[in-house]
Amino acid sequence: MDQATQQTIGTSPTGKGLLGFLAQEADVLRLKDLTRHPTFTGFPPHHPPMHSFLGASVRAHGRVFGRLYLTEKCGADEFTEIDEEVIASLAAQAGIAIENGYFLNQIRAAEAQYRTTMTALPVAVVRLDQHNTIRFANRLFYEFVQRNETDTIGQPIETLLPVEGLSELLRSVRANEAHPVQERECRIPGVDPTTCNVIAQNLRETSELVLVIEDITERKHSEQALRASEERFRQMAEHIKEVIWMTDTTKNQMLYINPAYEKIWGRACESLYRNPLSFLEAIHPDDRERVHAALSKQPSGEYDVEYRIITPDGSPRWICDRAFPIRDASGQVYRIVGIAEDISERKLAQEAIQHSRDFYLKLLDEFPTPIWKSGLDTKCDYFNKSWLSFTGRTAEQELGDGWAEGVHPEDLARCVDTYREAFRSKRPFEMEYRLRRHDNVYRSIIDIGRPFCDLTGSFAGYIGVCYDITERKNAEDALRRSEANLNRAQIVAHIGSWHLNIGKNELTWTDEAYRIFDVPMGTPLTYERFLECVHPDDTAYVHQAWTAALRGAPYDIEHRIVTGSEVRWVREKADLEFDEQGRVVAGIGITQDITERKRAEAALQASEEQLRQAQKMEAVGRLAGGIAHDFNNLLMVMLGYSDTLLHRLEDDSPLRRYPLEIKKASDRASSLTHQLLAFSRQQALEPKVLDLNDSVASMSEMLQRLIGEHIELVTALQMGIGCVKADPGQIEQVIMNLVINARDAMPEGGTLTVATDAVDVDETLADVLDRIPPGSYVMLAVSDTGHGMDAETQAHIFEPFFTTKEQGKGTGLGLASVYGIVKQSGGAILVKSAPAHGTTLTVYLPRAADLAVTATGTEPVREPAGGSETILLAEDEEMVRTLVRESLEEAGYRVLEARDGPEALALSARHAKPIHLLLTDVVMPHIKGRELAEQLIDTRPDMKILYLTGYTDDIVLQQGHLQENASVLHKPFLPETLLRKVRELLDMQHPE
Repeated sequence: MDQATQQTIGTSPTGKGLLGFLAQEADVLRLKDLTRHPTFTGFPPHHPPMHSFLGASVRAHGRVFGRLYLTEKCGADEFTEIDEEVIASLAAQAGIAIENGYFLNQIRAAEAQYRTTMTALPVAVVRLDQHNTIRFANRLFYEFVQRNETDTIGQPIETLLPVEGLSELLRSVRANEAHPVQERECRIPGVDPTTCNVIAQNLRETSELVLVIEDITERKHSEQALRASEERFRQMAEHIKEVIWMTDTTKNQMLYINPAYEKIWGRACESLYRNPLSFLEAIHPDDRERVHAALSKQPSGEYDVEYRIITPDGSPRWICDRAFPIRDASGQVYRIVGIAEDISERKLAQEAIQHSRDFYLKLLDEFPTPIWKSGLDTKCDYFNKSWLSFTGRTAEQELGDGWAEGVHPEDLARCVDTYREAFRSKRPFEMEYRLRRHDNVYRSIIDIGRPFCDLTGSFAGYIGVCYDITERKNAEDALRRSEANLNRAQIVAHIGSWHLNIGKNELTWTDEAYRIFDVPMGTPLTYERFLECVHPDDTAYVHQAWTAALRGAPYDIEHRIVTGSEVRWVREKADLEFDEQGRVVAGIGITQDITERKRAEAALQASEEQLRQAQKMEAVGRLAGGIAHDFNNLLMVMLGYSDTLLHRLEDDSPLRRYPLEIKKASDRASSLTHQLLAFSRQQALEPKVLDLNDSVASMSEMLQRLIGEHIELVTALQMGIGCVKADPGQIEQVIMNLVINARDAMPEGGTLTVATDAVDVDETLADVLDRIPPGSYVMLAVSDTGHGMDAETQAHIFEPFFTTKEQGKGTGLGLASVYGIVKQSGGAILVKSAPAHGTTLTVYLPRAADLAVTATGTEPVREPAGGSETILLAEDEEMVRTLVRESLEEAGYRVLEARDGPEALALSARHAKPIHLLLTDVVMPHIKGRELAEQLIDTRPDMKILYLTGYTDDIVLQQGHLQENASVLHKPFLPETLLRKVRELLDMQHPE
């Protein structure tokens, strides 16, 4: 380190360079010009140039602990041999100080240097005279005894340092008797017991003693922590699935092998302790030579090899075996530690990936549309058969930049620029150009390119598909010509024609014009009479347009007219007639009734807006449902294991708060998941016939507490409104969310009204309510006197994650979940609001037939009981499968575990004894849960079935009724819920 700049010179971050050479090759290094040394790697930025160099390594316990070095700027004196001796001495003194005790042989210097050195030592040092009185102490000693210099110097050492046996130690040292390092527990008044090492040495020339006191309390604690850490490692190693092993190379002896070896190899660990190379006996014959070659490098302590083994049952397994060395202080390898992992599943996946790659390459090659691919160098490296068939050229001719030869010369430069710009931006592109076909005819092509990435996620090039759009281009040209002809025909077409004699103010209409304006035939007409037919709000506009037309402006306008019974829209277009002097004498025009078109445009605009909103909500809903489905599996594992931990820990255990917090967070995530499912209309509903009045009445007290005393709750429940068929819990959630939304709109207080009524929805209202079927409905309205909403806010309130609340005070899912529940229940919701005028949210639910209201009381929850029956578990999600299996086995059940349908069928075929219950996920690869159940029922008709599902898209009821003795359990669920459901199903009597 250069003291002038505080920067390190001549070394690299890897420990190489000049200082690396000093540490490894030399104890002392003196250079006249350090820049000429072969290991010098240069000065850091902004470092002044240096010339001569003097350095020494500080060694202790057989290894380098640090380095001392000096540098001189250019032109300064060079270092001498005396300087070299000085820095070597300093390095040796520092090394001896680190080794505790041996540094005392060097403390023979002058008093000033002695005190400086003592003060700098990292241990407490004190010098005693022949009466054991303190004559000198360093700073660390003052801190150790919690005294200052005035209170320390001149005091007997036994007074300040009450260490057992200290007096005997001092007498022994003064008598020059050999005495080992003593470890005593020193008790200082007001300080917790401290463990320290005390080293004493006699300075014969002065009859003085030097004591070195090292506080080793932390070291003791560290040793205890190390032992605890080693025990934790052992516990961990005993339970992980990879094989961990350690050998002693000096004795060719196996020191440790964890139990995973027996699970993977199928052989006893004891065999390796007897013969460390006995594992080679299981290696596949085709792999032995390669493994022996890897082991031949073992003296270096490193190898990484993959090979196959044959287990005692004859099944092969792929193993990835890695080893690395542990070296002693001299650099010699004396231990080798290794990890052997069962990578059979990874190998199968790699084979599947290769198979998939070959399949898709074949698919691309046979695709009927021309396809190309290019790499990072922009050169095309693949064309499928359709491309080559289109161009009539070979792959060798097209590869690289050869394809460009077929592009029309007028399009080539633009095409190449677009292609190169795409590679710079790495964005998708589309371009049109003409490409020569095999018959030398140029065809119009649209080329769509998309960037693709390799398996690491890095940009790897482009893949593109081409479409021949020649026919479409011809059709577009023909359409443009047809539209031009149509426009000319419309200009001269007379829908309802008229003539205005400007000089006489006489207006003449055709019969169609009389009909459009709803004026009796033959009625005398003037320009003013025409204006009387125009809508009052449009009169000024029409008059200004006609006045401008008389000055030469075109007259082509749309406006409203008032007929006898309604307001209608017309379009008017006119030309002017001129006399020989160029004066305007008349106007000739047409009037077209465009009322229906205007209505259609308005309806189309409204429909398009509704469609865009519905499509957006549907897309977000599908995304939310898919995310919620995956979350259900993860939440089930977190809820299950946290609940298991809570049951296993004592009530007063300090560790309970960790699984409890996990469970709280998981419950909140589960709640959010249910809201996502509700919004996406994928929540599993249990509809019952219920009276909304009863639902509101039963929640009134809770709602009043929820909104607070500053808001008045008013209920206006109409009698005899009928019933609806919906999920009671979801309806309560709807009421709760609407009331919370209304409450938050009235922070200063107000009135909140919950009303019900029976309504008949006609076709007009049905169109407003998302086109629900007309008929009888039950209405639930929640109104507030709050700040209201503008139109922009109303357009987004049912979108997920949209909220007007402050950050952290709302999820944006409340009204979105209301919308999803209502839509899933066959209803609709209408919002009416204006700024400063409050808000009313009205829910319409189909009225149910006159059926009895379903009782919604809950049965008392029983403690889940276990059993000894055999259960076949089929679940493709490993974490969920493990949790379910452990829960069932802890309850006493025997579990046959399968990761998919085919494995479950195989387990059933091999199991000769009864299987009492099939517990299967609904959606699995290869064979779905319902199909698996149907196949197993053929051979095991008495077997019960319990389906596990994450959301309603999975529910087997969508494909028909459940089989007999079957039931459904929705994820996520707690282990006790699973056990209760399993016991309930197993105890159910089989129907005759």
